Amino acid sequence: MPSMPLVIKKLPFVHRKGQPDEVRFEGGVLPLSAPLAGPQLGRVRYLRTVCNYRVPPISGAREAILDTGAALSLIPRGQWRDDFGWREGVHFEVCDFAGLGPLLDAQLLSHAFRCRIVRLKVPVVVAGSLVDGPRFQIDNLVAQLPETEQPKLTLLGLWGGVFEGRRLVVDRVPNGDDLTARFDW
Repeated sequence: MPSMPLVIKKLPFVHRKGQPDEVRFEGGVLPLSAPLAGPQLGRVRYLRTVCNYRVPPISGAREAILDTGAALSLIPRGQWRDDFGWREGVHFEVCDFAGLGPLLDAQLLSHAFRCRIVRLKVPVVVAGSLVDGPRFQIDNLVAQLPETEQPKLTLLGLWGGVFEGRRLVVDRVPNGDDLTARFDW
């Protein structure tokens, strides 16, 4: 069974209690002041599972967050329009929803934005943590293309081919506090 190791990023977390007080946690772990029982939990992991992806006509890879909670993938305007130079009809086709038209209102965290839901005409090649490791190609990815500069995150979501026919496996590193992740298919 093919397997592709993914990247687990440890995120810094900053909590502002008021000026000038600030509490900062590094290394992707938020320690609990009193551990919870059953099963024992002494910290909360603050991690992100990411991969690399590549699309024509650009060379080089970009980073994307793997988000099983996102219904669709999202490619920021700064990438799809400015970096990739995508044009409607050439690189993507817009999904026109009955009664709604081609533009929809969407929200991601604190960002409200207008976007087009599109089907890409270019393949998306997804790679993991190993430069020469396994990769897979997604044809006809369905994605959101924002019309605004925010959000700036690239997400690969649940539908549209990213997770279909694959298993996302997350394991704890033996005798450690770190996690590993991989796609199996």
